[in-house]
Amino acid sequence: MVAGGEALHVGGRFLIRADGSYKIFDPKGNQNGEGHWEVNDGILRTSTADQPDQEYQLIELNEDSLVTLHQVSMDTPEGEVKGKIKLTYTR
Repeated sequence: MVAGGEALHVGGRFLIRADGSYKIFDPKGNQNGEGHWEVNDGILRTSTADQPDQEYQLIELNEDSLVTLHQVSMDTPEGEVKGKIKLTYTR
């Protein structure tokens, strides 16, 4: 399992189904996660059985693309690094 970051998002796939389920695939086509999704008040929320829910602000959603923005943070030897990441998915 790829734990997020550039290795997962660049070239990966985020398959969203109308039944409220989703799957994530890494760039090699290996399934890397699955769960359920919902949209409320401009927020895309994804949930899985083994990880905390993730919330993404919807920037754009149409027939051909999904653009989200979300807050991330990571502890490093130099301290906490945090910021916002914009993800763009296209058909």
